[in-house]
Amino acid sequence: MKNKVKYSIQIFLLALLVLSCSDHKENTILLKATQSEKLTLSSNSRIVQLETNSESVLKSILKTNVDFSNDRIFVLSNFNIYIFNSKGTYLNKLKVGKGPGEITRIMAFTINTATKLIYAIDNATNLILFDYNGNMIKNLSIKSFASCDISVLNDDNVFLLRNYVSGKENFFVGMYNISSQKVVKYFVSAEKSPYPPNTIYTANNFIENKGNLYFYTPNVFGLFEYRNSDFHQILSFNMGVKSVPKSLSDKYEKRGQSELRDVAKSKHYIPYILYAFPFKGHYFIVADDEFTNCYAINIQNKKTYNNGTLSTYFNLPEKKSLKHPGGVQDDLIIFHCNPSDFFDSKTSMAAKEIQIAGHNIEVNQDDNPILIIIQ
Repeated sequence: MKNKVKYSIQIFLLALLVLSCSDHKENTILLKATQSEKLTLSSNSRIVQLETNSESVLKSILKTNVDFSNDRIFVLSNFNIYIFNSKGTYLNKLKVGKGPGEITRIMAFTINTATKLIYAIDNATNLILFDYNGNMIKNLSIKSFASCDISVLNDDNVFLLRNYVSGKENFFVGMYNISSQKVVKYFVSAEKSPYPPNTIYTANNFIENKGNLYFYTPNVFGLFEYRNSDFHQILSFNMGVKSVPKSLSDKYEKRGQSELRDVAKSKHYIPYILYAFPFKGHYFIVADDEFTNCYAINIQNKKTYNNGTLSTYFNLPEKKSLKHPGGVQDDLIIFHCNPSDFFDSKTSMAAKEIQIAGHNIEVNQDDNPILIIIQ
């Protein structure tokens, strides 16, 4: 009888092990297309031409948040936040300087549409709250957890992404409590990354979709979802033969991410993940390779597609500035397209009519980027 009980327990434990291995296998995605056909997703688009004047000249856009219900568009460029209305009319930007109410270098931001507040990280060491007109409300120190991205959990707590993980700091994410002005909980261990000190700055690491919060960071090859008061890894990304060999990452561990990135890409490895987020029934994973390849993974059946860059899934023109999304929030993706991409050195005209996503618009070569909002 004892042998039968012992045998049953062994079978039960073996079954649990098989199930756990099976679950892990299902959640590990090899970044290689399993489908030969291209994937085209139906979508609606909205075009917003951002006003160009002496106060609002934008260079590369790092992030965009829109709040059409409150008539606001917020753009992170030139390490500052520019505020436009929903039609693209320029309204204001944050004041730069060293005096009261002024900022030095905005690295990341997010918004709370319910309270109409902007949460911004200044120079990695300060968390600053502004109203929707750009007036400073509160300035808090986050030097103990210097950060490069932010997400709002509730009125008194935000998530911060550590900008350097090594030594005494062994976690990527911290929950910062505004009342006590300190990090009260830590998430996503450095052990999740093959080279935690080496990462790159993307400013779009927290994504909200259908009421859920997702997180990724470039040097952790996975996607996390926040639930039950913790970040749970729901996907692991396998680079296959394009994984950076440990011998290479170890060589550049103390020499900085730019050297590792350049060398790895020159050898056709994928050193980082640029973006990872759910949208329209798929997980989109943008690889940091020489072509900025984007993989779309069907959430239900795990079929994997590779059209090319992210914009090709939404029938957008293949332009350099459209390779990267300017923002991902709720049920929309915000692309930014430089009008100069539609001109070449042989073109002498200053203005022309172009077509984007079925919209005909007139642009000048030196206009601010055009926002393409995909729903």
